[in-house]
Amino acid sequence: MAIAHIQQSIEGVTKFFAQHPDRARATDGCSRGQLRQIVEWAEAHSPVGDALRRAIPSSMEIEFA
Repeated sequence: MAIAHIQQSIEGVTKFFAQHPDRARATDGCSRGQLRQIVEWAEAHSPVGDALRRAIPSSMEIEFA
């Protein structure tokens, strides 16, 4: 996949969520079990995975400017 295509895709998603901010928020939360699985996967596959365990937020929000 070309870098230009990836960049265009990201710009398209950013534009969409800027125009529809209500669609950018997830309606279902992430359970503790799901977070634990994510952290365990990160610890196994990332050289900085152990840092994630010390910095897990209670909630996460992504905002597009």
